Amino acid sequence: MKILVDADTCPVSDEIMRVSQLYKINTYFVATTNRLFLITGESIYYQWHFVDQSKYSTDIFIANNIDKGDIIITQNYQLAMLALAKKGIVMTYRGRIIESDNIDFLLYKRNVYPKTSQSKRPIISQQMDVEDRILFKNKLIELINSL
Repeated sequence: MKILVDADTCPVSDEIMRVSQLYKINTYFVATTNRLFLITGESIYYQWHFVDQSKYSTDIFIANNIDKGDIIITQNYQLAMLALAKKGIVMTYRGRIIESDNIDFLLYKRNVYPKTSQSKRPIISQQMDVEDRILFKNKLIELINSL
């Protein structure tokens, strides 16, 4: 088992690094080259892979490297669908598990919801606070312990 992270917009990279070190799980953070940033710390358990800037480079790299039982951390539902087809386990940045029985609804909701009136859309904060990060970390640990 390994962890593959769609790292372009991942707000919980630090939490994933800590958990990968704690459980000694090889973890691969995949991002496009236009996201180059300072990477602090070193570990034998996580690596950064930078791919070209084309639209689906990150998704293709991750999809091509999924093995059965791998954990994929992403907010991208198309990538989640590919990961599920390859028997991967998908978790969002907020700790939600995406499974075969809910991916169709999530894809449908994402495609229909933006078409509704802007005035009817609830305001949802996308910022991750300390509690969100702790929740994510606990959910990731819970998932790893269940495998």
